[in-house]
Amino acid sequence: MEENRQQQILDPEEEDIAEDRADFWFHAAGFLGMFTSWAFASSLNWNHTFMVTFIVVTVAYLTFCCGICYYKHIRLSNKTAASRMMQAKRLLKLIPLCLTFIPYSLVEASGNTLFVVQSYRLDSGINPRIPVDSFNRIPITSLYVFYTLISSIISMSSDFLIKKRWRNEEAMQHARFVRIGIGMLFAIGSCLSAWLVEVRKLKLINKLGITDNQQVIPMKILWLAPQFGLLGIANGLAAKGMWHFFSDRVPQSMRFFAYPLTLAVLCFGRFLSATSVLLARHWIRDTVNKSHLDKYFRMLTILNSAVLVVYIILSCLCDWNIAEAHIESETPKEEVDDD
Repeated sequence: MEENRQQQILDPEEEDIAEDRADFWFHAAGFLGMFTSWAFASSLNWNHTFMVTFIVVTVAYLTFCCGICYYKHIRLSNKTAASRMMQAKRLLKLIPLCLTFIPYSLVEASGNTLFVVQSYRLDSGINPRIPVDSFNRIPITSLYVFYTLISSIISMSSDFLIKKRWRNEEAMQHARFVRIGIGMLFAIGSCLSAWLVEVRKLKLINKLGITDNQQVIPMKILWLAPQFGLLGIANGLAAKGMWHFFSDRVPQSMRFFAYPLTLAVLCFGRFLSATSVLLARHWIRDTVNKSHLDKYFRMLTILNSAVLVVYIILSCLCDWNIAEAHIESETPKEEVDDD
């Protein structure tokens, strides 16, 4: 059993290689899914789209279940479980800085919801001379493919540059702090772009006197491309940066908390996004003519700008590292089953 444990411990260089490979395949799978959705599902109606999605997700879930017997199972003793609960309490120190990540997650949530609403009734045509309709329009899914591609490239490039430029662990931690801040800045740029696009769209509606809720607005859907691109850069910098933030701040024995904490922050922001939409329902109406998404995006721009200043101050003035507890050396290790 002891030999198995020693074989499972990787040196730092091998751990970095394994992390880079996992990161590459994660982004490759995400981009492949988005590209497939754009290439095949964008020409289907909603009923067929939901049917195809259901079948694909079901097949993926069954494939995952077929591999359960090959996964490693970790058995926690009562003492180990109690020790992890005590370790989790020490993470409360990170809450003040974690709160500054929530406004960014509101922007992420808006990218999956309100950005789609913005595309409604925009002109998605390319060239009227093209006779085939499916090749003569730009579906909103193509912008998500663009977003995913930008996010993947930025995320992997940032990881590579930080590891090559800074060898010292402390310097890498500072670089990752800056990475998150730059990601927040691009998120502000995405909100600002969405705000300006919405202002222009409303001006066109008022100028042309458009009252028909089905009439196409003479404004190309490609006007939304900058905000998707900026949000992709923000995601590539901030989302992976948050994972590194939690991973860098805690001791080696607590790094299993990093990924769940990152997801918790992003999911909490999505929950607040739904709540904020309900509170701002007088800005988001049933029709484009009556809605004022520009005010919502302006609110997000101001909020994230203010929080970015708070993030910079907190990250510079406070030490967010969690020291290794002495009791951890006496904590029994988990037993790993390979079957």
